[in-house]
Amino acid sequence: MTVSFAPDTGHVVQGHKRVDGEVGDYTSELLRQSKRERQEWTGYRDGRLLWAELPFDTGHVLELRPNCECCDRDLDPASTDVLMCTYECTWCRDCAENILHGVCPNCGGELVRRPIRPARLLAVDPPSTERVVRPGCGR
Repeated sequence: MTVSFAPDTGHVVQGHKRVDGEVGDYTSELLRQSKRERQEWTGYRDGRLLWAELPFDTGHVLELRPNCECCDRDLDPASTDVLMCTYECTWCRDCAENILHGVCPNCGGELVRRPIRPARLLAVDPPSTERVVRPGCGR
């Protein structure tokens, strides 16, 4: 199953069914498009990807953990002040810079800014609700 974003309507489409809760079948609309039109949708215009097929629920997306593992502060999935290591250990910028000095205490890896999942895809792959806290980190 694939998920696509339909820029003309602003809807996320799963297969040929909309994911946003409203009923709508896009099969006939997609079949009417010529091959050239479909190829144009996959191109870039104004620096934005307008139409792209996305893997659906592969289990291989970032968890986007909800809190800092050090101070347990809530972290917004759209925040640019969240850092993580390659194992997705997640830290707020304050703890990462002032306590951890840019190094993950769990694996010793570098902490880098966590990417932001586009808002339209949060419904397809929502952030994790599981809180992880490293005991004694901030002390």
